[in-house]
Amino acid sequence: MQHAADLIPHIKPEPGDLGEGPRWEIVVSPGAFKVRTRNYARAERTHERATERRRKQIDVAATWDGDIPDPQPTRGTITGWTRRSRARLVERLSDLDYTKLYGRFHICSSCRAEFDADLDRCPRCRSDRFKTEDRTGRLPAMLTLTYPGDWLTVAPSADVAMGHFQSLCKRYARAWGEPLRGPWKKEFQGRGAVHFHISTTPPTRMITVSDPETGQQIRVDFKRWLSIVWAEIVATRTLRSAGSTCSPGPGSTMRRA
Repeated sequence: MQHAADLIPHIKPEPGDLGEGPRWEIVVSPGAFKVRTRNYARAERTHERATERRRKQIDVAATWDGDIPDPQPTRGTITGWTRRSRARLVERLSDLDYTKLYGRFHICSSCRAEFDADLDRCPRCRSDRFKTEDRTGRLPAMLTLTYPGDWLTVAPSADVAMGHFQSLCKRYARAWGEPLRGPWKKEFQGRGAVHFHISTTPPTRMITVSDPETGQQIRVDFKRWLSIVWAEIVATRTLRSAGSTCSPGPGSTMRRA
């Protein structure tokens, strides 16, 4: 903290200064210290101009006779990572609290709120009934979810792809009794197909599922479960498309950190 404070210029406000201009700040997050400047007066004026511009657009739309032209895009086509986008991603990941992935915390039995393990009551409803979730013994892993060769048949739109991801989260919660936690990222491959990355701490126990080939009940670990379930989710869309085939099939990988 002292090293961060030393980076701030020692500026004394002049008498009668109303706070115009940038203000130096120290931002403390779980994984980083940041020294930055913020011009709150300029930000407020920018917000007022945006509000006024939006109000005028609504007035024009209300009195316009005919089709309203689509607004022009404000940015170009995204073709890859830039240095600034990578820096923003690292900054965002450093700001997150990873206690829910690698630590211990309580889950309130009354309101389902999650709170620090050092507290003996829920800060939201003041209930003293809770269960403790301990993830200190789990290992981190990176999950990758991909689509088959004929990916347009399986995921013709972004909404369909997000529906697949949400279905996976729901099936994970039903199978393992906990929500799927961790930062995730949606990216596009060179062929244009979407794929997902999830950084999480998967469970280490075994569960019983139905074998997709024989239909019998088998005991599987998380890696095998993920492969079976993701293939079932994507295959649901495939079967609805009459006469369509997908080869090779959908894939999922898990890589330990």
